[in-house]
Amino acid sequence: MEASAPAANVPTSTDAVVIGAGPAGLAVGACLQREGVPCIVLERAESVGSRWRTHYDRLHLHTDKTRSALPYLPFPDAAPTYPSRQEVVDYLDAYAAHFGLEPRFGEEVETVRRHGEGWETVTSRGRYRSRRVVVATGFANEPNEPMWPGREDFGGTVLHSAVYRSGEPFRGLDVLVVGIGNSGAEIALDLAERGARPTLAFRTPTNVIPRDILGIPLLALSRLSMKLPPAWADRLNAPLLRLIFGDLTRYGFRAARSRWVLDRNPWREPLNER
Repeated sequence: MEASAPAANVPTSTDAVVIGAGPAGLAVGACLQREGVPCIVLERAESVGSRWRTHYDRLHLHTDKTRSALPYLPFPDAAPTYPSRQEVVDYLDAYAAHFGLEPRFGEEVETVRRHGEGWETVTSRGRYRSRRVVVATGFANEPNEPMWPGREDFGGTVLHSAVYRSGEPFRGLDVLVVGIGNSGAEIALDLAERGARPTLAFRTPTNVIPRDILGIPLLALSRLSMKLPPAWADRLNAPLLRLIFGDLTRYGFRAARSRWVLDRNPWREPLNER
């Protein structure tokens, strides 16, 4: 793909414009290339996978590398089962090089509008006309940072996970982590490993599942239960979760409502409504 940007007043024509050079944009570019479809990948940052380069240091994939690779190129054999942030960045660089993808960096898309039977994409550097536009900008570019009442009077540090890097500055301190998604749970673990005292706060009942069982990634095992009706799969999994985790209610966890009816849930508490 041609890497130089067009003159501002002369639109460049191509079959497809891909907006974003993260994992999704790179995958789309590679697939289009294999099908012989000319495309141009636009990226407002100066590198592929720019968000992955700014995540917190401890970040690892929570899905195994076999099921996390982009199309037509697996992670290297030397990579661990759950690659680190830097290993994902290295993989994205290698992926772009392998398929000869040359995103046009530093081009922020300003507008996309209909033009005849196709589209016109205007960027900070030029214009493109194409039959197709693929938006692959992701959903994690704009942090959602709530302003709780009284926050302006709080004397401590408030960080969004988007700017959190390491638990080292919090060594010896009490830290409240709001949310128990992948980021919240791993940041809490990072804080604990760095000598902080984290507390997790989350507003909904939560199902906790292991990353792997006896060294086998959970995604691989889940393929077996995918063939079962959801209610049956829930019923089979409940005793296993109870065996692995025991009673998590002593830590403040409440399990999400199951899709089958029991007198007691896997953590020996009444079923909770969502």
